[in-house]
Amino acid sequence: MRKVLVVTAVLLAVALISNGIVTPTQAYIESYYWITPFYRGYDDFYGRSIVAYKTGSMAQLMIGVYNNWWYPNITITAVKVWFDWNENYTSTEVPYVLQYYEYHHFMINFTVPSTDVAWNLIPHQYRIYVEFTYDTSKGYWSYYPYEYFVVYSIDQADAMETYMELVAKLSYVPYFYSYEARMLLSRAQTERSIGYQYYIRGEFATARDHWETGLSLFDSAFEKESNYTKIMDELNRASMETEMNARKTEADAAKTEAEASMKQADAAMVEANATQTEAEATVMEANAILNQSYAWLMIGIGFIILSIGILVYAIKKPKGPQ
Repeated sequence: MRKVLVVTAVLLAVALISNGIVTPTQAYIESYYWITPFYRGYDDFYGRSIVAYKTGSMAQLMIGVYNNWWYPNITITAVKVWFDWNENYTSTEVPYVLQYYEYHHFMINFTVPSTDVAWNLIPHQYRIYVEFTYDTSKGYWSYYPYEYFVVYSIDQADAMETYMELVAKLSYVPYFYSYEARMLLSRAQTERSIGYQYYIRGEFATARDHWETGLSLFDSAFEKESNYTKIMDELNRASMETEMNARKTEADAAKTEAEASMKQADAAMVEANATQTEAEATVMEANAILNQSYAWLMIGIGFIILSIGILVYAIKKPKGPQ
């Protein structure tokens, strides 16, 4: 029991020292960022969030350092990252004098080792160190990142790249109306699921093959749907043209009928005008006859009055001697 307590105390002391108890704690590693990794995010094979680079590629780690210590300036003598495959990688931007309240980024570039050195079947831990001097003293800061570093093998990287492309296409595909396209799409989704099972077992080449098959099936489905849509568009266009032609024919017939009706109406109007003219002539003739009748009536009345006058004169005329 005493041995356990001693070991625990030693480990605690080491942890406290590594976190800056014996070095200035006011100045620190403020940030870090991996530049353009091959993949960053959750990986189902490892069951955690990772940052991954492909073996043989160039990795870049940017480290932000801030000095808010009371000492006017410090000299950064080393900025490095240590990995659990027992390798250190160092920035070439040192030594660097970091002024009071100054913030500076340091870049570390290194070639990602082979999977024989850094095994791709496990996530790797790493630690960032910044060493510095002030006056005649030395110190350092360190930081354990929350995420793990992964070295992808060639097959694993190819599989992940194919998987991301397949998922992107399947996630945003519109609805397929073609039966053949829907069948191909269903097979592509099946290949994605099968490939996933191989990937989480670590059979990356087999997973890649299934996902490549899924991509090929998806592209075929998209082509089938495009051809189907093109044919349907042409049929719809032909149907619309037929319907438009039929409506145009109906409109032309209606226009012809309307023009015939208009001509018939014009003829009726002409006939009505002729009838009106004839009626007006009849009225004028009747008026002339009526006026003539009035004239004869006046003449007759004049003769009657004249006859009466002659008769009255004859009656009243004095008789001569008997």
